[in-house]
Amino acid sequence: MLAVGPLAVGFIAVMGHPTFFGALENGDQIFIGLVTFGAVAATMALWWQFVDWSVRRVLLTLLMTAMLTLHLIVYSPIWDVGCMSDFLVTNQSLGVYGLWRLACPLIWWGVFVFVRREQRRRIGGRRAMTATAVRLVVGMSLIPILPALFFIGWVGLNDHFGLDDELSGAITITTCILVAVCLWIAIWRKAVRWTRFRIWATAILAAAMLPSAMSPYYSSANDAYETIVMNSPLLVWGMWFIGTAWLWREPGAPDAAESTGLVAASPTCPSCRYSLRGLAEAKCPECGWSGTLDAVFEASMPVADV
Repeated sequence: MLAVGPLAVGFIAVMGHPTFFGALENGDQIFIGLVTFGAVAATMALWWQFVDWSVRRVLLTLLMTAMLTLHLIVYSPIWDVGCMSDFLVTNQSLGVYGLWRLACPLIWWGVFVFVRREQRRRIGGRRAMTATAVRLVVGMSLIPILPALFFIGWVGLNDHFGLDDELSGAITITTCILVAVCLWIAIWRKAVRWTRFRIWATAILAAAMLPSAMSPYYSSANDAYETIVMNSPLLVWGMWFIGTAWLWREPGAPDAAESTGLVAASPTCPSCRYSLRGLAEAKCPECGWSGTLDAVFEASMPVADV
């Protein structure tokens, strides 16, 4: 499922270029529409059984899909930027698709990310969803959002507001960094044990990425100039992802059960997944559930999720 986003972004960004479909009337529009709705259909097919389809979730999902459809029907740049219009509308497609990928998981399972008590529950449709999977799916929405935000912001500040290339690039890269940092911290905030070291190290890591915003001021005589600048948002996001994964990890070597694919889990309540470790009876102090030790054992068998 996580591969659907990068694949869709690659096809939209590369095949949406006018070089490929310039001889066909509306060729790029048709192709990008097919790729986008192919990615949407794949997402819906893979996650359908994991969603509790209430009326509210259905309506909000339809609303986000309608927004995506409207852009593909209108398919025009938000500003008149001359020869850059084809690139602008392609990145608009990336941005709208990225917003769909961001909004829908939050509509379906947002309670995992923002509500501490509900985060402990395995909710979903016919199949249960886990909090870690939700966070990864939401985080992957940055893959289409960041390049779109970068290009649209740069073009808008440069051509629409008259800022020079270097300043426009620096502002948009800084914006991409802030979006990546803030979204990533927001979705993982309740899952991380925030020690003083982790708080300071995370802040330093975020600050260390800011100098990349100066990449537009590097000498344009360098052959790698355009490649470095245009890929800065994704490169920075990748470094942030790696850094936080290392800083926020819980230290400890995997045991034998983990090496075979099974991870030892704390005994949990079958109803709300509250930890029952250390209790003398099979009764949950959180939700009031009581039952047998067999039920507690069965509820604790899946891999523990944070």
